[in-house]
Amino acid sequence: MGEKEVARLVVIAAVVAIIVGSLGYYFLIKKGVVEESHPPPGERTFELPRWENATRWNFNLFSEIENKQYTMIVRFVGESVIGEKVCYQLNYSFDPPIGNLVTSSMAWLEESTLAPIKIQYFQGDNFLTESTIVYTFSENMWPLRVGKEFTLIENRVTEGTAQLYLVKVEAIENVTTAAGTFECLKIIYYRDDVTTRTEWYSPQIGWYVKTDDNQFKRLIELQSY
Repeated sequence: MGEKEVARLVVIAAVVAIIVGSLGYYFLIKKGVVEESHPPPGERTFELPRWENATRWNFNLFSEIENKQYTMIVRFVGESVIGEKVCYQLNYSFDPPIGNLVTSSMAWLEESTLAPIKIQYFQGDNFLTESTIVYTFSENMWPLRVGKEFTLIENRVTEGTAQLYLVKVEAIENVTTAAGTFECLKIIYYRDDVTTRTEWYSPQIGWYVKTDDNQFKRLIELQSY
């Protein structure tokens, strides 16, 4: 593989890692998060749910830069141990391939945080590359509530890059996708006072339903679950 191809693969891997990372935080089960009572938004808290055997989730991913539509299918395939960390394993498939190269990926998410710590990339049956990621939080992300703020350092060890984000849970909003209408927590990621990503997490089903990625000009929406 030539130097240009390697550089292109690194960029694609970084973009896919961002997609997988954002999904990882909110790839949650549907039980145990629906509250029977509805106190004021600032007083409602939403705990980190536990995983159960799930099947698949379908997303639509639109790239504004490429003016291209992708279908992304995500499957939960079980638990494994990476180092001393108990992780959930997720399999992702992309149609068409991301960057005309990456057809699928495998991600391992730390069970206690749901943050991805390792991602592998494939073209068909061929292994392409691997990313290792370390996340450092100023405080526990969970439980979530409106008004919560924390800082997040995203250190992509393989790529040798690190970014600092300020994360704010700003509001509760109704969001409609092809999968339905959901009451969501609106979560915004800032870097240097600029919005880089906005995500909507639905406590109703324990599921992230939408991401608007300003940095890479991508919109991801849940189609079915």
